[in-house]
Amino acid sequence: MEYAEIGVDLTNASFTWGTMSKSEEETEVKKMCRKTKFLTTTKETPVVELNDIDLHAKAGDLVILSGKAGSGKTSLLYAIMEELKRTGGDSDVRGKIAFVEQNPFVLSSTIKNNITFGSPFDQKKFDNAVEVSQLTYDMAHFSDGIDTIIGEKGVSISGS
Repeated sequence: MEYAEIGVDLTNASFTWGTMSKSEEETEVKKMCRKTKFLTTTKETPVVELNDIDLHAKAGDLVILSGKAGSGKTSLLYAIMEELKRTGGDSDVRGKIAFVEQNPFVLSSTIKNNITFGSPFDQKKFDNAVEVSQLTYDMAHFSDGIDTIIGEKGVSISGS
């Protein structure tokens, strides 16, 4: 990639949040993280890491980052913004970055009510909403399906 075209260039890059010092933070990190190819936690030292990341995007490219809850999407964004310590590989980020963190609005109600927001229920529209928001897998694993109750701020389903 030519120097002027670089937007984000990560080559074999690894990043870490570092050692967590408070037991409350340790517990939260363990809750949020699932072991995946890139995201790991260790028992000896509660460290969250992104390992061996290769991402090459030219300025102006549209890049979509998707994955299960706790798979490292937000951590990767923090790594790109240089908010995580790079522990290996190369990282070159050029240009301006805007980041709007997720603050979902969730009703303390059923999944169905959180999708329809009081509109009349239409099975076809509902199924389409579940599919395009990539919730099909999650919905299949909720014990009460669309009638699963979501607690305050989604705590009963976060990271499920």
